[in-house]
Amino acid sequence: MLMTRRLSFILSLVTFAVTVSAQTNAPQGPKQKSSTATKTEAVRAVPNDALLQSANGWTFVKGEWVHPDGYKLSNGRILRTTARPGKAVPQAPGKLALENPQKLTPTAIASLENASRTAADKAATDKAAEKARNLAPRAAPQTGSNLF
Repeated sequence: MLMTRRLSFILSLVTFAVTVSAQTNAPQGPKQKSSTATKTEAVRAVPNDALLQSANGWTFVKGEWVHPDGYKLSNGRILRTTARPGKAVPQAPGKLALENPQKLTPTAIASLENASRTAADKAATDKAAEKARNLAPRAAPQTGSNLF
């Protein structure tokens, strides 16, 4: 009994000494990296939002600008394709959007919108989806049998 206590004490002492010496020998890295990483992320988020605002709802599909209300932009003119007559014509995409059409394809827009959502928004939508699942009616169990 005394032997096992001494052995466990010595093993724990050696383990402690090894971890302390390993921590003191570790090289110290510069601590400025984390602050620059957050600055670059903040800089990237601003142009994406500005790009989405500049698009005015237009997307770049198969080499032409298309609006979901049924308009397309061709040679600087807005043409009605499937929109109802009498509707107000949407504004043309802004200069920033016209300079970056590849960032405004439907898949790129979806990724930009998902990136701009915060964690609180995601949690709220997850909670709403869970509530909808819980409130959905379920089929009642069949208790009767026609075998008798």
